[in-house]
Amino acid sequence: MRKKKGVSFGTVLMVFLSVAVLLGSAWALQKMGGDELEQFDPGKLISAMHGSLAATDAPIHTPLPQNTIKTTLVTLAPTQQPSVPAATAEPVYHTVTLTLGGQLAFRSDVSDSVYDPQTGNLDYVPVVQEIAHQVYSDLNVCTLPHILTSDLQYADVTATHKVADAVKALGMDRVLLNHGNVLDKGEAGLGDTISLLEEKGVGYAGVRDTDVDGKLRFFTVNDVNIALLGYVCQTSTKTSEAAAASESLVMYDAARAAGDIASARMQGADVVLVSVWWGSAEQNEITDYQRDVARELCQAGADVILGAGTDAVLPVEWVDAVQPNGQVRRALCAYSLGLLLGESRDTRSQVCSALVHLRLSVSSQDGSIRFDSVSYTPTYTWKQEVGGKVQFRILPNLGTFPAEMSQRQQEIMGRALTLIDQVMSSGPAVKRGQ
Repeated sequence: MRKKKGVSFGTVLMVFLSVAVLLGSAWALQKMGGDELEQFDPGKLISAMHGSLAATDAPIHTPLPQNTIKTTLVTLAPTQQPSVPAATAEPVYHTVTLTLGGQLAFRSDVSDSVYDPQTGNLDYVPVVQEIAHQVYSDLNVCTLPHILTSDLQYADVTATHKVADAVKALGMDRVLLNHGNVLDKGEAGLGDTISLLEEKGVGYAGVRDTDVDGKLRFFTVNDVNIALLGYVCQTSTKTSEAAAASESLVMYDAARAAGDIASARMQGADVVLVSVWWGSAEQNEITDYQRDVARELCQAGADVILGAGTDAVLPVEWVDAVQPNGQVRRALCAYSLGLLLGESRDTRSQVCSALVHLRLSVSSQDGSIRFDSVSYTPTYTWKQEVGGKVQFRILPNLGTFPAEMSQRQQEIMGRALTLIDQVMSSGPAVKRGQ
């Protein structure tokens, strides 16, 4: 049987000793204080001590007075989140496509082939209509090496206004007029040419590049401003004399070109395309002079350089130039795209050409230009006899032949394709469809 637990002897002894001390203290105080002290009651003290003794087995909880409780408000700092680098906004690119062509030379033999003696009319549209589906960029440009007249008279330098119908049907938005004979008829002849083109809805470039306020004319598409600048390096005697007293046509000068390109940039040009009439008709290789000019134009800020004046197609190449700040910038140069339309059959290079297609993207962040693609479409000028009359047609030269083309013509067209592919093989352009 478990023994009931009681109060220990040691505890009792300590309590009575404490009582004895208190009784003695109280007696002493009473003697010292006399009647002013309250009469001491030993019974009350013993009773209180007994209560304390009875409660020694239980904890005592004494509530604190309310005025002793203080509330402290603590504001905690927000938890520190791991630092995350601010996201860099991706630049927005505005994209534009260009198709560049060679010379549309509507010379005498071509004009004879489309002349109708019964009506006295000339219809050049059939000459170009079979290549038109390859010309569908945002901006399509070629060189028109003629002065246009308002009548039906034509020669090698002059051409009738009817050729403007063919240019329109081909889909060319701008024709470059900075060629070596453009001022042979003076400012009046150039003015007539521009008016006759604009009547057909065809724009021009390469001459009179600024308006009356000195501002450049831009071609704007997809929020991209394209400046077209033109220069000549060789001209006829008549054009040279007229150019000396005119601002319509600019002879090439490195400092002048650099100033024009800088002005174009200041006026908001995103892409600068420079056309240069250089070289000779019989040339079939790039000259050191042309490379020097291309490098100067690249260094000055040109993005695309289109050469003309040579009947043969010359390579398309990247041109690099070191700028004053030490950075290297790059431009694309098509040294010559030959004769998009030509009458001569003297050499194979005169019957073939190429359309060069560019896809450019301009950064909205820093204005930098990205060449997304560079491709080309080989072309061939087909000359055949139909019903005793000569006929010219520009064809895409992609390995297929018209059903009515003779075996001999197919062989010539095939060799022309090989020539174009060889010329283009050294540069960045890829044949369309590959």
